Amino acid sequence: MERTLDLWLKFKIKDELYAMDCSYVKYIGVVPKDVTGVADSSEYVDGIIKFSNEIVTLLSLRKFLGFEGFSQKIDEFVEMLEQRKKEHIVWVNTLKRCIESGEPFELSADPHKCKFGMWYDSYKAPNCSIKFLLQRIDMPHKGLHSMAKGINSLIGSNKPEHKERLKEIITTLDEVYIPEIVKTIEKTEEAYCNTLKEMFISIRDKSVSAAFTVDEIIGVEKLDIVYHGNIDDTMNFPDFIEGTARDKDDSLILIIDVYKILQEAENINAAPKKAFFPETNENLSEDNIDEDNNEVSEENDDISEK
Repeated sequence: MERTLDLWLKFKIKDELYAMDCSYVKYIGVVPKDVTGVADSSEYVDGIIKFSNEIVTLLSLRKFLGFEGFSQKIDEFVEMLEQRKKEHIVWVNTLKRCIESGEPFELSADPHKCKFGMWYDSYKAPNCSIKFLLQRIDMPHKGLHSMAKGINSLIGSNKPEHKERLKEIITTLDEVYIPEIVKTIEKTEEAYCNTLKEMFISIRDKSVSAAFTVDEIIGVEKLDIVYHGNIDDTMNFPDFIEGTARDKDDSLILIIDVYKILQEAENINAAPKKAFFPETNENLSEDNIDEDNNEVSEENDDISEK
């Protein structure tokens, strides 16, 4: 397959960078929420949508590459935050129990050493909404851990001022820090589910077309090819990867084997579409088409024209 453009569409899947030749790109869109499922279809099929008056079968590039589906990514993020929330409730309950029983408190008072702190310090938010909400967790999270600094010098003390300070700590934990952390974590989970948009790329070569989903579109740029199957056939690349390249930031890019994707698309039987989209099916009315999918950037239109 001869390439006609020296431009590459760069995108992201599971925090890794990938690229494909722009000459195959027909259009780009946002995967709508109401994707129609296909019974007895290939494991690579995410479902069917209608885009620009065409019925499009969505193939999961994540699954082609051996990763979990996009919905699992969201579920894992929410589950992780839920676990961090539970751990801090346990942390607070342990501190309260030690205060009441006189036992020494042995959990960490350093907000950077708990599991949430270590994750937070290294995590890069996918958008501004998530970043803003996580920053709002940072202050009460650090305040919560600060309650444990020097706590063991107060626990078991008979001094009235120490006992009063311990009561203040319990009140602050119960009425300020834990409610704020729980509320912000729940808002972050909701925002993550609502703002994280899976994208799809429609590709075509001659009479064969396909559409596959990706996590995020990065942009279009020229790449420096490092290895390519057509140039160096001694390299053993994973399935659906035909080479590597470097971008302007010198980041490693994995080049998608479009030919193999199109071959797989041909092998996947499209007949189930008819069962879900009969001509009389009112669910395919224009009013029910996701508006996001009718908005393709001018840059993407330029790609299609080329």
